[in-house]
Amino acid sequence: MNSKHGILSLLICSFLVCLTMVSNAQTYFKTLDNPELNFRQRTARFQNGDVLVADSSIEPLRTGNEEGIIYLTRLDNCGRIQWSYHYKITEGYLEFKDVQINEQDEVFLYGSFYKGLDEFIFLFKTDQHGVNQDYSIWSTGTIDHFSYSMDIQNDQVMVYGLMLGFQTQKRGFVAVFDQNLNFRWSKRFAPFESTGNAIITQDLDFIGYSGEYLIKLNAAGEYQWAQTLSAVPNVYTVSGPLEVSDGFIFQATNGEMGFFYKLNSAGNLLWQSSLFAAAETEAAMTLMDDGSILSTYTRPDGDYGALCQLRLSPNGQIDQQRELITSYRMAPGSIFQSVHKNQITIAVNENPFKNQGTDVQDFLFQFPLEYQTDNCFSWQDYDDTQTNNIDLNLTAYSFDSESFEMSFQRTIKSEAENYPFDLTEQCITDIDLDALTQDTLLPCEADFWEIQLPDQDFYWVDGTLDTIRQVEESGTYTAINRDCINRVEVKFQLQKENCGCPSFLPTAFSPNGDSINDELVFFSDCPLNTIEITIFNRWGERVFHTQQLDDFWDGRYRQNEAEPGLYIAMISYEWIEEDGTLSTESISQEITLIR
Repeated sequence: MNSKHGILSLLICSFLVCLTMVSNAQTYFKTLDNPELNFRQRTARFQNGDVLVADSSIEPLRTGNEEGIIYLTRLDNCGRIQWSYHYKITEGYLEFKDVQINEQDEVFLYGSFYKGLDEFIFLFKTDQHGVNQDYSIWSTGTIDHFSYSMDIQNDQVMVYGLMLGFQTQKRGFVAVFDQNLNFRWSKRFAPFESTGNAIITQDLDFIGYSGEYLIKLNAAGEYQWAQTLSAVPNVYTVSGPLEVSDGFIFQATNGEMGFFYKLNSAGNLLWQSSLFAAAETEAAMTLMDDGSILSTYTRPDGDYGALCQLRLSPNGQIDQQRELITSYRMAPGSIFQSVHKNQITIAVNENPFKNQGTDVQDFLFQFPLEYQTDNCFSWQDYDDTQTNNIDLNLTAYSFDSESFEMSFQRTIKSEAENYPFDLTEQCITDIDLDALTQDTLLPCEADFWEIQLPDQDFYWVDGTLDTIRQVEESGTYTAINRDCINRVEVKFQLQKENCGCPSFLPTAFSPNGDSINDELVFFSDCPLNTIEITIFNRWGERVFHTQQLDDFWDGRYRQNEAEPGLYIAMISYEWIEEDGTLSTESISQEITLIR
């Protein structure tokens, strides 16, 4: 490597061996202290595994005040809050519906926005630090509170929702934007119901459901097929679609029994699973590396509910069921989950229709995938599957679709304000922290430092994803390992050597109007703060003086050309060091004026 580069290829690794251990994912169970103030928390994952929790305030709906608030909180893999902000607008009321994070760790939120009797949707975008954000307001003509979801693939941002006019049939819509939130196209269609979800497929098509209806559009939004479950009484799709290698998985309910079914890309039914006890609430599904599906759902339990999981094989066989065993009474409603490496994080929102006498309401729960028990909670295997005799009988239906223009209304600025996201830890685990510090002074001839994570279990606290990074600015750069029990924090404290301020003043100049060396210019490699230049002739007369950074002698004295010959230049200057301090220096030099 070039010798001018400062190298810190982490000699620290050699003595980290005795401190780092096999990474243990942190198990936590955190309850939201004021869930009644919010609608429902949804989660998304950053590239390093951190969890984002998003929500909006329910207070404007209760009070009638035209104020909207979005809440965003970022938690690291151990459940510690990295930052928590709220974003207010005072000119309208909004409801958050969905959140997605792209491969660049940019955060996108979507929901409904109301200003008096005017109805809109909003799109909200921020960086991974939550500090750069704007609300983009769009008109669909009319919208309602239900069936809102979004998805991101490649450069596309898809939003999905319900349009409801007072004198018209319910209609749904799909709209597509680029990731700079520039509008591309939108379609509206009927029939449509109040619940549903849609995704962008790997082929950049669109598939979704709404109540008993299933639809698929191509990449341009043109109709491909539409199916309905209407021929099967009391059967409704409640979650999905989840794309797998050769089709799409949905979950349906029939009373208090649930089952999964799979469609191919043409909308044909491939299989349906056994029945199992499940509430008519939104469950979560995640495609695992081995092709199985992990689902977290609610099993009815009188006035309450039990949080349960199952494993579904690629051919629709329920291989495992287990129930969370805890002393808390709960009534789980909508559930959202994400898996990162060997760790699963679940957000559970209370069912608003079954919340009398519960011990916990909205909560976040994280644990290793193979977790069975510890001093807080345990999973217990069970099997309540039954033969599924439901004849699903998907049938085609008449699908009414048309293009429409979604018009941009305005952008609303909103500043990020710190917000105390109140989480109570219900499962306390002692955490040991080892801190190591590496100080490095960059020599004058070097351009940058090179610093490196100790191993793959560490990550940069500032969100940088590179294992090895080149750093040009002095300061402290921190890395932490992902072991939540045996914590190791490594700090790289980088400083540059005080090298003075390299500068240069020519020994001669020729102000003859040829645009070459016509001025006596002082050159410096440093950011100058002040300068004073004085030129004397051989008799000690001052022929030039300035305190301006961009003012240099042009060889004139009292409006006339100065005589050629020898002069003395005296220069004093002040510059800004890397650490922000000010330093000064003075030089005195003979110069020759040539005509």
